[in-house]
Parts: sequence; C-alpha cells; structure tokens
Amino acid sequence: MRTRAGILAIAAAVLAAGAASAAQSAFSPAAMAGTWNGTWKNTRFGSTGPAKIVAKSLAGGTKLVFTADFGGNVFGCADPPAENAKPLTKGTGPGHWSDQGFAIKGASKAFGSLALTYKAATGALTGSGTNPTCAVGLSWTVNGKFAGKKFSGKVNIKLADGSTAVSVLALTRA
Repeated sequence: MRTRAGILAIAAAVLAAGAASAAQSAFSPAAMAGTWNGTWKNTRFGSTGPAKIVAKSLAGGTKLVFTADFGGNVFGCADPPAENAKPLTKGTGPGHWSDQGFAIKGASKAFGSLALTYKAATGALTGSGTNPTCAVGLSWTVNGKFAGKKFSGKVNIKLADGSTAVSVLALTRA
C-alpha cells in the first residue's frame, strides 16, 4: 500500500506558512495569501508526488480560504481531486482564525475526520486524522514548523494492519 500525507494537513500547513515569516506580528489571512508548491515523500514506500495549495484572503481580510491539490495516491487510494476547504473566519475555536493562529476540525473524503492547530507565536502546526473514506482504520498525525516562506514537517501514518509509515513534507510560497 502506498501512503502519503493528508491534503488537509498540508493545506493547513500552507495557511500557516505566511504567518511564520511574521512571527513577531499577529496572524492574519493576508499573511497567508499565495500559491504554495512542494512535494511529499513517503520514506517507507518510496512514493513521492507534487503538492499545491492556493490560499486566498477574502472579504477584506476577514476570511481565509484554500484549495489543496496533490498528485499521486493518497493512503493507497486513487489520486483525489483538488479539495476546497470551508473559509476560516475570525473568532475562536475550530473553523476560525485569531491573532494567535487557527484551529480546524472537520472531515475530508481523502483524509477522514481531522483536527489541526497552528500557533503563530512558535510557527508550529500539529494535527491528526482518522478513517479516510478509502482507507478505514488508518490514522495519521502531523507535526511541522514554518521558517519564512518554507514549511517542513512529518506525517506519521498508522495503517489499518498496524504497520506504520512516515511522509516528509516540504512547501515553499512562490
């Protein structure tokens, strides 16, 4: 089975990347806007592919919306189509952004139930997910860090049979 990091995990990572370059200032959707390109590589299976995230600041900087598109198979399933996330609005709790970062909680066909948190003060992105539609029983966690216009992270994957894999993520804002 070929596996790789979750689209939404990467998407959230991209959302946060702009804030990392301005760690001294408050998080805002405008800091995220741009196209982020990169790659993923599964170190167990040797599979690799492209990753693209487009982040947009809308409604006068009050909303942040993104689209994620990754090449190749996701968790051994067919290549998923690009996925659009619900806009993050200013506030507290999942589905919102604030001066401190953001939190996402939701579901993705490709990546299952998921939760992600970004802390602007440290540039850290953490999250987890379970039960993608085509890989019931699979779970994953993501840990990453932003430095300027770059994101690097690891996705630890536990397959339904109990075996594990790791995907390495790298993104750069153009």
